[in-house]
Amino acid sequence: PCPIFGVCLGCQGMGWLYGLKVNLSPGGPMHGRLSDVYHDDDAIFAGVPKPFSVVRYHSLALCADDQTELEFPPHLKKIAWTSTGIVMGIKHMQLPLWGVQFHPESICTEYGAQLVRNFQKLTEEWYCEAPTTPSSMLDMPMGAHMSPAEESPSLQPAKRARCDGSAPGGVMEVVFRRVDARVDPEEMYYKLFASDARSFWLDSSRHDPGRSQFSFMGGSCGPLAYQLKYNVQARSLAILRQGRPVEHIQDCDVLSFVKEKLAEARADAPELPFDFCGGFVGYLGYELKEICQDGEGKNKYESPHPDACLLFADRFLAWDHDRQHCYAVALVNAEQHVREAQALWLESSKRELLKCARRGGSAAGEEAEDYLDLVGELGADSDSQEDDTPVGPASFSLPPMAPTAPSTSTGPGDVPKGALLSGDAVPFGKAGGGMVG
Repeated sequence: PCPIFGVCLGCQGMGWLYGLKVNLSPGGPMHGRLSDVYHDDDAIFAGVPKPFSVVRYHSLALCADDQTELEFPPHLKKIAWTSTGIVMGIKHMQLPLWGVQFHPESICTEYGAQLVRNFQKLTEEWYCEAPTTPSSMLDMPMGAHMSPAEESPSLQPAKRARCDGSAPGGVMEVVFRRVDARVDPEEMYYKLFASDARSFWLDSSRHDPGRSQFSFMGGSCGPLAYQLKYNVQARSLAILRQGRPVEHIQDCDVLSFVKEKLAEARADAPELPFDFCGGFVGYLGYELKEICQDGEGKNKYESPHPDACLLFADRFLAWDHDRQHCYAVALVNAEQHVREAQALWLESSKRELLKCARRGGSAAGEEAEDYLDLVGELGADSDSQEDDTPVGPASFSLPPMAPTAPSTSTGPGDVPKGALLSGDAVPFGKAGGGMVG
């Protein structure tokens, strides 16, 4: 077994897997709030006083259905709690598993670095001792609330839910080009998007089958693209569009604004193997809790940066790593100039993908002949068409917006022997044709 330190959702998942229940947290959501935590001097809390102050970000907790204290199974132990008895830490009695409900990495959590050092030491001790784990421990039954099917969960991806954009009133349409070839994402990012300060690259650090199939990257130069910057104290929203003055909306709720815009941009693309069809990419800061709590949130913090910063991405490249397919995807509306601009970008991007694939000397399409036909198009006349999607020259872009902002980018990483397990790496959400990362 691998030593694991579960944080927040990781703690809840660990508890649920071994027999505890997860329900709404007693006292309501705790988003960015401080609490005093007590512990039983377990090794994970070595050098940490009692109590110490932690930051909590959760609306669920390990508790009974009636939100009362849980009865722990013999193989689990409660090692930390609040003054009201809410579970703040658990450990497995035979396996190297620890979990905490709070966030040690938060800047306001006391002794967070000490907790991580303790886990590192426990991990090193575990591997130095090289225990031989009895098979009876590894075959230990999971929670009684799990069915046999749930005890061996499949790693296959869930069936894709279609974006419901075909309903009356939808004004957006998804158009795309597919290239059946192995193309280096990093080369394409530097070629097409690296110079754009608002570019994004949504990738996964996981390499599990079915869980890291797709990557997405794009920028802010599309005809429908715009950027949102929100200040929660002033309740002011700034909208930045290409070639236009900055638009300011006062007394605005950014969450309601985003919901409205996503409803207007609903689009359906059943031919695509992924759900993301364009929409908002960026971040929502914890300061937005003031909106959710009607201005009554405690521990208010005024950030020098926008409390929310989102880019409406109307064009992007997507990689299907399992099938070795690349897609250039764009959103269009009824305006002719938008359709023409996106058609030019689609063809330009497809040609760049083909050039990159040819330099790499690799093609992984279903039919090699189809790929060679596509490569042959590199010398074709720009007015030719191979399907219903218009084509155009290979170098179309619009001037970037100003001012600049940090890009949103993630990349692959290594998982150490002792793993930190947290729910914060999960994408924030997805609605209609949009996704917030």
